[in-house]
Amino acid sequence: HHWFANLRPLNQVQLLLDLIFVTVVVHFSGGALSWFWAMYLVVTLESSLVTDRDSDTFAFALGGTIAYGWLLTFEYYGIVQSVGMPFENAALQKDIHYVFIKWARVGMTNLCVACIGVYLMGTIRKREGDLRKLVIRDHLTSLYNRGYFYYRLKSEIGRTRRYKRAVSLLLIDLDDLKQVNDRYG
Repeated sequence: HHWFANLRPLNQVQLLLDLIFVTVVVHFSGGALSWFWAMYLVVTLESSLVTDRDSDTFAFALGGTIAYGWLLTFEYYGIVQSVGMPFENAALQKDIHYVFIKWARVGMTNLCVACIGVYLMGTIRKREGDLRKLVIRDHLTSLYNRGYFYYRLKSEIGRTRRYKRAVSLLLIDLDDLKQVNDRYG
């Protein structure tokens, strides 16, 4: 995730192409009568996964809502020829009330999904940060653990070799520290 998050412009272009693709699919599957409008929700969730900024997720949710609104408007006014669906009432595509209510429902659903995606990804990122801390710190004392000590020691030895400098290491041994630690924490 972090590697992809550094490619923000590439992610934005990819999500924009996804919105265009979904709009084309919705148009050729019936426009206002299409059930593929739910793919806008998938793009919104995708944006919450691949972008670090919450504003990007809301921007793509709004972009999906606007793209769907344009498609419905273009089909309503005949700028783009609407595609008929079998077993559906084609007259609904020319009913302004139906078109507006459908657009409003899709838009509100898309924005709600954006809120949910932002909340869930915020929770996941917070938990990842907590896990990252637990990997290098003792959960009782919050001091760095042995694994982190060896990691830093290896790093410092590498730095001394790279810059041809000396390194010092001081070790202190306290008798019966385990008993004190077990008793008093």
